[in-house]
Amino acid sequence: MTQTASMKRKRKAGRPRNEEASRTESGRISRAKEPADKLALNVRARMAGISLVEAKDQKAESFIGILSIRGLGNGGISLAQYDALVEYRQLCQDHARACDTPGSHIAGEGTGGVFDLERHVRWCSSVKQRYDLMKRALYHAQEIHPGDNLWGALDVCVRQDLRMWHLVGALRLAANAVAKCLREM
Repeated sequence: MTQTASMKRKRKAGRPRNEEASRTESGRISRAKEPADKLALNVRARMAGISLVEAKDQKAESFIGILSIRGLGNGGISLAQYDALVEYRQLCQDHARACDTPGSHIAGEGTGGVFDLERHVRWCSSVKQRYDLMKRALYHAQEIHPGDNLWGALDVCVRQDLRMWHLVGALRLAANAVAKCLREM
């Protein structure tokens, strides 16, 4: 089939698309020389002592995540300890919500459905019971290791998410106690 002159013009209409250009979320060509998050990722990698690929990992947003990425051999924590500390952080948030402390409902979690008071009371009592078991396990671990401040390590490194490298040893001991308690629950 032969093409007419008008068909050739329609095919070539418009500016050719530059496939090599970096684009924004909307699809437009980005005028930035580098990606917007490049500086943030470089700083995160340099401050945490991890590679750029590891800095892109979702775990790298928190101190315990950075410790997990680094691993036990590089002054970090194991994956089981990381999981235990994440569970501890979630249990602390749930306990604050169950006790109705100020600022505990900021997370915005909820179903949007009908509020069931009986189910909420059962949830609150189970969270408080699990939190008490966790506290007892940590008190016992603190008695075994009186030279380390396990509570301080959990508060500063997990709850407040501050990078206190001198508390990593105590944090490991606390994570072991939390992991043991979680296995027994």
